[in-house]
Amino acid sequence: VRENVAAGHYTLHVSDSEGCTMDGEAIVNAPDKVLEMSLETTDASAPESGDATYSIKAFGGVPPYEYQITDRDEIWEKPKAYGIKPGKHTATIIDNAGCKVTKEFEIKVKKRK
Repeated sequence: VRENVAAGHYTLHVSDSEGCTMDGEAIVNAPDKVLEMSLETTDASAPESGDATYSIKAFGGVPPYEYQITDRDEIWEKPKAYGIKPGKHTATIIDNAGCKVTKEFEIKVKKRK
């Protein structure tokens, strides 16, 4: 088994313990575009309000995507969430090929006027 093989055309030669052999070809495709992320957030109304939101979107890579947002206490596995508390968070998207993109962000408290 080979892992992390670059995209391209390969010739395979397989033999078993009985001396039987087989030759073949394999093509490893690469995604058309690199996996990328966009991220939008809203601020919380107060330090303990838990009313902020986030929305992340994946572009490129190989769909479908897995979304994770983490902070000190929880992991969300949806691309959108409400009821988020202020603080530092990490957004991660993993595509179907196992490629990963991560971005740190901070939910702040709205400034009072």
